[in-house]
Amino acid sequence: MLTYKSTKTSVAKVSSKGKIVAVAPGSCKISVKSQGVTSNITVIVLPNKVKTVASDFSSANIIQLKKGTTYKFRVRGFVKSGSKKYYGEFGKTYKLKTNK
Repeated sequence: MLTYKSTKTSVAKVSSKGKIVAVAPGSCKISVKSQGVTSNITVIVLPNKVKTVASDFSSANIIQLKKGTTYKFRVRGFVKSGSKKYYGEFGKTYKLKTNK
């Protein structure tokens, strides 16, 4: 007979038949025991995929930039789940030259 157990049921639950169900982002260990022998696996639950969003950036007030210098900017979004941040891909690079 096999017995299953999750170390964090707040992250993933496991049924008596071994079916693992994700509950919330995080990680936990699932143990399987049979005839005194135990085996463990680590399960990592990621947050749901974040929808792609668009933004129109028209102006910003950034201090301490040098005059007549070209700067490059890239932006990427993130979602926070608990105390952990999950980052998306960087957007395209924009060049900006400051006035002299």
